[in-house]
Amino acid sequence: MQICFRKSQSKSSAAFTLAEILIASAIVAVLVMANLGALYTMRIMAYKDMERGVVSSFMQHYAELVRALPFDQVMPSVPLSGLYSGAEGTPRIALPANSNWVDMNTPAYQSFHPGLLVITNRHPQLRVSLETANVGGVAHDKHVTVEVQWDAPLSVGAQLTRRLDLFRVKDL
Repeated sequence: MQICFRKSQSKSSAAFTLAEILIASAIVAVLVMANLGALYTMRIMAYKDMERGVVSSFMQHYAELVRALPFDQVMPSVPLSGLYSGAEGTPRIALPANSNWVDMNTPAYQSFHPGLLVITNRHPQLRVSLETANVGGVAHDKHVTVEVQWDAPLSVGAQLTRRLDLFRVKDL
């Protein structure tokens, strides 16, 4: 008894052509690159948000100390509190003498708010302006504007800024 195995004589085979493989590979490559670009952008956006959070936290800390000062001591060059007077090795944090930009990459500011170490390489600067309104020749209210600016990540784009306004009225 003889058993014969026959080869199927079918000439059609299920396979992809080279052109189809190249087109599919190109589509996959474009999608992967788009996803990588989106991930990179999200990473930069998350870092910017973290920096904004650090700066907002610093400004809140600064404003709370200005609020805690007696009304008559809210003036240029006055330390924000006894803890930040510069005595006995403590950092000196005071309302600036004028409204020029002040470099925040100093040990005093980094001791005052350690979170600023995150943006050290972004060259953060602080500007505080103080306006006093007089009523009958006596100071009635003070408007303090605290602004911080720092370089954008990768030094691409405009500087990032944050502003906080504080309004103090004479204590009764």
